[in-house]
Amino acid sequence: MSTWRPPEGVADRVTTIAVSAAAPRAQKYKCPMAEALKARPSLRLRSGPRRYEKLEHFTLGPFMTALDQVERGFRSVEGALDDVERNARLHDGLKTWTAHAVRDYLRAFPVHPLNRSPLRLVPQRWTYEREIRRTRYRISAWGRCYQSVDGRTREIRMINIRSRSSTRSDAEVAVAAFVLACADQEAGSPPVEHVRVVNYSVEDGRVCTLFDGAPADATLAYEKHGRAALTEVAGGQEYRPGGACVKCDFAASCPALARAPGLLGVDGKGRPRRQWSVTSGRAYRECPARAHLRELRLPTDAQVERGGPAQRGRAVHALLADHHRTGHRCSPAIGDRWTGDDFDLSPDDIGLGRRLVRHHAEVCPLQHTQFDRDVRVEPQLTWDDQNANVLVVVEPDLLYRDHDSWVWREVKTSSSDGRRANELLTEYPQLALAVLVLARGELGGSRTRSRVELEVLRPSGVDLYVIDPYTPSVRRNAETVVRDLVLRWRADDEFLPRPGDRCTRCEVASWCRAKPETELAS
Repeated sequence: MSTWRPPEGVADRVTTIAVSAAAPRAQKYKCPMAEALKARPSLRLRSGPRRYEKLEHFTLGPFMTALDQVERGFRSVEGALDDVERNARLHDGLKTWTAHAVRDYLRAFPVHPLNRSPLRLVPQRWTYEREIRRTRYRISAWGRCYQSVDGRTREIRMINIRSRSSTRSDAEVAVAAFVLACADQEAGSPPVEHVRVVNYSVEDGRVCTLFDGAPADATLAYEKHGRAALTEVAGGQEYRPGGACVKCDFAASCPALARAPGLLGVDGKGRPRRQWSVTSGRAYRECPARAHLRELRLPTDAQVERGGPAQRGRAVHALLADHHRTGHRCSPAIGDRWTGDDFDLSPDDIGLGRRLVRHHAEVCPLQHTQFDRDVRVEPQLTWDDQNANVLVVVEPDLLYRDHDSWVWREVKTSSSDGRRANELLTEYPQLALAVLVLARGELGGSRTRSRVELEVLRPSGVDLYVIDPYTPSVRRNAETVVRDLVLRWRADDEFLPRPGDRCTRCEVASWCRAKPETELAS
């Protein structure tokens, strides 16, 4: 850790290293340097005043508060949920989900009268602290914390909103168990004899015990899995711009975060800092409430989100991406090895998917590029538009070089051979963003052969559309498309629902009380 260096402009005496059990959790959008900076709470960066959102964005916050009130005996379940309902900072969809989540949790873990409860709530987070060479090291574990009346047994219940994200790493479990075993106790309390780490998934109510043993076992697990993982977190040096930048206090001094003032064409002066993608822009256009509830990562309706053509499209994209990452040139034969098992596709969708993949081989850009230096498969690109005060995150399907120029390729699948008359940038706004990125030179390289490509795979063949980002009318159109997607979203603080026929296609409609009532079949 002695070789760790903060970004230029960030300087202060480090007196504390503070990490949590969740820190080693593998996340696609985590930035190692941001995690290392977060572990040093004494570091500060002078910046302007932070603007806060009108609505609560910590999804589990009202859930935890309501349970605290119930389990400490301050409120009945209905009383605590009445408090949730009256909270003006909560979106209506979050209120609905919170009520559902609280009731489900209390069914999984019923509250007993205090004189009969085997475990009692510990209101504060458990923390292990030690001072070594004038530096205080602090390790904490977050979740719902309980202990027996005599203090000899401790349990932490780690909470997951969605079942698909409920996997906990060995390091995370080991650190949590270690904190339970070694956190300080009140003077005169008996020693801890038993610790337990439990995972609870709100989405499906599943309860899974991840560790159950003596403190000595917890310490052994920590030495095996946890210590090195926390050391790696605290010593992180890599800059990985992405979603983490939106809440990072040090983003303004990050040497790896690309700046693109004016990219979105809107003014965000005085507004809270936000993250935006074309996906979130489309969701907001459909319904502001949908965009907000997706941002909160509430559980989704799998049949809506992963049904039919959308799932087939994801399967085709995944196959192409995996093949492109290997550097092999695509050929029609690749479809023969594909079953679509990972995506639970029907036989008809598997057959159509194979045909679409075979057609891709006709226009695969790897036929003409050198993989080792010219191809980037689904890269995460991030820009900070300071004018809008928005972090822009996008993942092109493919970036590749044509000589010294960058080409941005998007791939779409269709079950129909019919062509629409819609303008391409309007129908596929990610193309509009690609036009602006290339036209502004945000990727570097020569503009000579730089272009945006749209590949549409159809049952009978493939269409390849080429868009010149330097044609003035094309750029003006792209600016209009992107600005229209961002402008209202940037100014919105309430994200009110827009109910209608679209609700049947909304993956988070379960939490929306504004959706039309479904008529009972006669």
